[in-house]
Parts: sequence; C-alpha cells; structure tokens
Amino acid sequence: MDEIPIISNNPINFETKNKQAQKTNIKSSKKITFKDNVINWFYMLPLAFVVFVQLYIFGSLLGAQTTFSIFSFSSLIYLGIILAILFFIQMMMRSMLFSMFAGIAILFGLFNAWFGDFLIPLFDNIKNISEIIQAAWSKKSLPYELLVSGSMSALLVTIIIAQFFLSLIIKSFFEIFFGKEWGNGRVYGYAGAIVFMLFIQLTFSGYRYYSSDNSEKLIWKHELKYNPIEKFISKTPNEYLIGEDKIWLTDSKNSWCLDAKTGKVTSKRSFRPGVVHNGFKRSSLPVFLGNDALYVYNDSLNISLYKTDYPIELEKVNVPLTSYEADEGKSLLVFFDYGYVGFYGAENGNLLWLKQIDLPIAANRSFPDKYLEEGYYLEEKDRFIFSCNNGIIKCLSKENGNELWQYEHSTPKVNGISLRALLSKSQDRFVAAFKTGEIFTFNISDGKKLYQSIDPHFEVITPVNFEHLEGDFFAKNGIYYKIKLDGGIVISTENTLKQKNEYVPVICDINNRIIINGGKITKVNENGKAEVILNENRRTFITQPKFDDKIIYVGSADGWVYCIHTGSAHIKWKVKADGELAEDSLFILKNNILVKTKSGSLFCYNKEYGN
Repeated sequence: MDEIPIISNNPINFETKNKQAQKTNIKSSKKITFKDNVINWFYMLPLAFVVFVQLYIFGSLLGAQTTFSIFSFSSLIYLGIILAILFFIQMMMRSMLFSMFAGIAILFGLFNAWFGDFLIPLFDNIKNISEIIQAAWSKKSLPYELLVSGSMSALLVTIIIAQFFLSLIIKSFFEIFFGKEWGNGRVYGYAGAIVFMLFIQLTFSGYRYYSSDNSEKLIWKHELKYNPIEKFISKTPNEYLIGEDKIWLTDSKNSWCLDAKTGKVTSKRSFRPGVVHNGFKRSSLPVFLGNDALYVYNDSLNISLYKTDYPIELEKVNVPLTSYEADEGKSLLVFFDYGYVGFYGAENGNLLWLKQIDLPIAANRSFPDKYLEEGYYLEEKDRFIFSCNNGIIKCLSKENGNELWQYEHSTPKVNGISLRALLSKSQDRFVAAFKTGEIFTFNISDGKKLYQSIDPHFEVITPVNFEHLEGDFFAKNGIYYKIKLDGGIVISTENTLKQKNEYVPVICDINNRIIINGGKITKVNENGKAEVILNENRRTFITQPKFDDKIIYVGSADGWVYCIHTGSAHIKWKVKADGELAEDSLFILKNNILVKTKSGSLFCYNKEYGN
C-alpha cells in the first residue's frame, strides 16, 4: 500500500527550512569592505582607462560635428545622446570615481575639438584674472576671456558634482535590489561599456560619412581652432582675402597663404590683425590692417612691400575697425573707432585723407554687427555716401574727403535709439530707408530729395531694391512690399512669415526676394506671392544666401550647407562643415564654394551638380 502523507500543524520542519534559507542568503550576501573596493578599483583601472579614451575620442568627434549652437535643434539631440551615454556608462561601471571621470573625458574631447590645447589659456586667464579685469574696466568692456574660462571651469565642476550624485543613486539602487556585491562594477560590466562605446563610435562615424556629400564634394580644408578661447562666444571673424590663385587669411596671431586649388599652406608669418572683416574680400595683393599699421606683402607673404602707420594720435582710436575695397581694389576705405574714416591707396599705402564723419562713440569689437551691417555706405565714381547716426547722410569727395552735401533727418532718435538709414542705389539716384517707415529718394549729385513714401508699416529690415519709380523691400515680421516711391502707394504686399519663429534670426536677400526664418526658405515670385522653396525643421539657416543663376546656397548654424534649385525646389547636394557657421560664411568661386566657420576653419567644396 502506498504511503499517504499526513498534513500536520507542526511548524518545526518549516522553521528548519526557513533557517537554512537565511543561512544561504547570509553566505551569498558577503559584506563588502573598503579593502575589497580598493582591490576592485585597481583591477578595473585598465578597463576603465580604455572606456575613458573611447569617451574622449567620442567627445572629439562630437566637437567636430557641433558647437551646440543655441539656434540649432540638433544641439538638443546631441545633448540627449551625451546624457544617455553617460547614464549607460554609469550603469555598467558603478564606480563613483570612474563615473566622474567619464563625464570629464567627454568634456575634454569637446574642448580639444574646439580649442586645441585649452588647458594653458584656461590656467593663464585664471592666473591673470586681476590684470584682465583691470584692462576690461579701463576699456569699459566685458572680460570675455574670463567669461569663457569661468564657464569652462564651472561646467567641469558641475559635471563632477552631477556625476557623483548620479553614480551614488545608481550604486545604491544595485546594492538594495541585487545585493552589496553588485555595488561595484565587474569585468563584464566594463567590457560591456567598451563594446557599447565602440558601437557608438562606429555608428556616429558612419552617420558623419553617409549623411552628407562631403566625400564627393570636399576638395580641401584648412582647420583652425577657436583662438583665443573667448572667440567661442564673440563674433569676431577672421580676415579672408581671395586672390587669383591664392587665398590669404589671418587669425589673432598669424597670417597664412594658401594655394587656392589645393588648400596647401605655402607660407605663414606672425601677424596681429587690428580689424574685423565681414565675409570674404577680393584682392590682388594681401593688404592687411594690423593693430599698429597697414601692411602690404607680396603674394607669397615672405616680402613686406610697405608699411603705413595709422595717423590718429589718440591711443583709444588708433586701431581700425574694418575696411572695404574701393575703385575695383585700387583703394581702401578704412573705418576707425569714434566715427573716423580714412581713404588709402592700396597700391602704395598712402593715406589720401582722414575725416570724422560720425558720432565719437566706441564700437563693440567683440560683437561688431552694427558697423559691419550692409547698406550703410555707397560708392560712386567720384564720391562716397555714408549713412551715419542720428539720421544723418553725408556725401564726401573721393579726391580730398571734402563734404559735398549733407542730409539731416528731423527725428535723430526713436525711443532713445539713434536713427540710421539703409542705403541702396540705381543709376543717378539712391534711396534711404528709415526704420520709422520713411523712404526717401535722393539725387546722388546734389543730395536733393526727389520723392518720399511715409507709412508706419514700412519698417524696413532690408535696403530698398528699386528701379525708376517702383521699389520693393522686406519689412518687420516678414511682410513683403512693392510700392510707388513717390507717395508710397502699395502695388502688392505679401506675408512671407505666417508662422514666424521669434527665437531665430530672419535672413533676407531683397535682390532675389528671398527670406529665411529657421529652416524655411521662402521666395516671392513674379506675381508677388510667397513660395516655400525648402522647409527643413531640423535646421536653422543662418548664413546670407549666395546665388548662382537659379541655384541658391545657404548654410545652417550647425554647419550644413545646402545647394538648392529655386525653380524646382530640389536639393542638389548638402555637405557638413566641421564647425558653426555665421552670417558671412559663404563665398562663391568659379567652380567651387568656400565655407568658413566661426573658429576660422576654411572648407572648399565643388559646387557643381549633376553628371
């Protein structure tokens, strides 16, 4: 007969099993001592070092891809990727010390991609903090070098603290739910982190390669870092002179001569520029304005042809702001601080005349948008026309700088801001458009006012493109107007920015009737109607567009350059320059297009498309 178990209320057997289970748990939950932590730290050190190197390389790759422009949506994506990677590394390593180094490794990779050897200027700025503050106080300007150095230091400290608390939370989580021995990472965890970072690097490198047409279009590149480091936040572009077969450029300490076909550096010399230039300039010879004099070299930069000292004796105004070519490159118009303008012969460096034409106020060299803005001066065969502060327009003779005529607006300031006209010309007339809604047409010869159009809605953001009695322009909020210059009768109007993004700049080209806001490029057709050429929500286009027949070239803040047919709205190609672009980053050559970044790097792409 089979034995039948009898259920009993006796708990002895149950208690015995429970005690055995407790003993088993006690054996498996071995107490981790400080000595165990130290031994584990040394065992994992080689693997952790490999992870740090991988994170540093990834940071360098990411730094070449982006500078985290505030106008770019991709900046948020890249920031999310970094946070996700650091969280995963924390889960794998589970070491408070190693985890703090993980975030620093990525940050050092980013800084290396942007600044190169950043530790020396960082420590120098901190070391000389008192001298920098005193110099900034005397000049009444912000110490941007300390601002950048302080921001970098604060970011390092913030990452260390954040990583420490995050690693503490993750370590505690594993200890509570999986046992004390899970508080520290093991070989499999570190190996997993290495494999994970290898996958991230390969994936990101593949994305950089296949997402653009760089492999087909890039001809050459000349890369520069942000130097000095405060250039990262300021807007002080380098100088680029385009010759027939050479390109000359400067940064804060040097000047280079590049072969235009290959980008190879043929010569280099020490040079400290004194001016801020907007965009590229054509020149037959390298004419540089240094911080002490005007220099002209031969086309190889190895022979100084002449040097002309600046004439202004006052120390605070003896360094020029910017310059423009005149007389098809034979002359040079130089703008100084405090309203001075000088006219030089570019062939011999002689100063022809020097005049104070504007208010004696200092310009901001770190953010020079105001005095570099297009539309503030016009050149005629024998004269210059300047748009000055307080609504004044002056006409000066090229020969001796004498004033030929002057116009003064009845309202010099609006809401406490100095009034200044945007100028444009056609044949023997020019138009001055004020942001008060007043548009006046003048004779170039004598400054006589011919027509006027007054409407508060005509708050222009571009010069007026005009011919005979009709003109068109873009006004505030993206409204396109075509009007009669005599009387201001509106011929047609169109709202080109019905969904305007207020947080990104508006870029306009009235000659081609193009307006750009964010990732949307809009063209006003012959009938005065708005047509969307491109709408890329991922991009924030920021460069002034360049045109070649029906092709438009435009660049985004995060370094993308698009070639688009304005008729078919088809993207012919797109490339990715390593760095952040600015308003003046593009220049068209015969067969190529030059792209410069805010750091000073120069990229040359083949602009052709099709077979």
